[in-house]
Amino acid sequence: MNTQLLYREEEIPIFENESSLPEDDIRWRLAVRVAESPTFASAPLLAKFLLFVCERTIANRTEDLTERNIGIVVFKRRPDFKTSEDNIVRTYARQLRQRLDRYFEEHERDEPLRILVPRGRYCAVFEERIALPQLVTKNFPEQGEPEKSAPLMMNPPMADDAGDAPSRRRGVWAAALLLGLLLAGLAGARMWTLQRTAAAEAAGPVWKEIFQPSMETMIVSADSGLVVLEEFSGKPATLEEYSDGSYFTQFDRNGTEEQRKLQRLSRERYTGVPDVNAAVAMTALPEARKTHVLVRNARALHVEDMKGVNLILLGSAYSTPWVTLYEPQMNFRFRFDQTVYSSYFLNNRPQPGEPEIYRNGSTSPPYSTYAVIGFLPNIDGAGRVLAIEGLTTAGTEAAYGFLLHGEIGAFLKTVPRDANGLRPFEILLRTTSVSSSASTVEIVAKRVY
Repeated sequence: MNTQLLYREEEIPIFENESSLPEDDIRWRLAVRVAESPTFASAPLLAKFLLFVCERTIANRTEDLTERNIGIVVFKRRPDFKTSEDNIVRTYARQLRQRLDRYFEEHERDEPLRILVPRGRYCAVFEERIALPQLVTKNFPEQGEPEKSAPLMMNPPMADDAGDAPSRRRGVWAAALLLGLLLAGLAGARMWTLQRTAAAEAAGPVWKEIFQPSMETMIVSADSGLVVLEEFSGKPATLEEYSDGSYFTQFDRNGTEEQRKLQRLSRERYTGVPDVNAAVAMTALPEARKTHVLVRNARALHVEDMKGVNLILLGSAYSTPWVTLYEPQMNFRFRFDQTVYSSYFLNNRPQPGEPEIYRNGSTSPPYSTYAVIGFLPNIDGAGRVLAIEGLTTAGTEAAYGFLLHGEIGAFLKTVPRDANGLRPFEILLRTTSVSSSASTVEIVAKRVY
């Protein structure tokens, strides 16, 4: 692809004093390399969009990157172009983000930098790539010893040592760092157990419908960075704010060290170790080896990606807001009470003897917490969704284990089938533990639809 044909000076009549970029600028070379790749070969307008956004960002002229200017420059709209009547820029921006995700997934080991176009903005962000743990293992061992080290959470936020920072905010950063280390320690003890028992046949009816040879399966890991931002701001993200990126704009400041940490956290993608372990175990299932499986962070997801596939959603609406798309189908719904800063499950239609709300139990050992496993139709009617939500890390891990260890098998024997296969269902689990690690698990409520 000839880059000069994509991006020429005379194609930008509304801008003056064009600045040239150094040929050895690694950011510009990356932008050109991506634009000329096979991923963009069939989409010259997207390639041109990408180069324009990257060039203006590198030249520190992001004020030029308005929706109206992009419409005129890239898409040749008339000078009286009205963004309220023509959404071409927003439509192509969504496609551009999808193509960028695809390119960097395919070149995970090749590119030292990654290009992001944050939702709600049109500037380019160049971030250093950090390799994820290998999630898909085709030659999975049936027997052997556990690995000596477990994958750690990527770049856990560092504790803020600034003396003038509010103690609550310092506590959030310290808690985030400690959480990453604690989860890594737990994962080291539990990871092999999940791997070794992942092929339990008792949960086979679920896995056979989630991993179908004729349909792609996507495992969506929770957005651990979002949780820290929500803890910091005291305001959970709605799905609309999360999907269009507007929730993260409140952290787009870099005046202080604390603000720079928040800004970085709002731009990068973090996944907790329990989700990584669960994804590893799920991709090792015999059923998963017969189909194409993708693992994607919740922040990299678009609603279009969720159509025509089978989905596994890891985490509650607090860390994976996409779960709220399926709430109309669910009876047990995750809620967060800001007045007492606590989460709970709402029993939308209690049956006789059932409480309306399920909250975490005692603040001293033994602890009790809850999790929900939902097996539901996908939003477009094609494919199935397996949603796994917990009020705490212990609850979420208990739900993972309940599926992967085959404990769900006895319940599945009671679930009828129809022409589409296993009927949709929900189960509410209660787990009792003596520490942050789950121990006993039991079904306390269920629904079959």
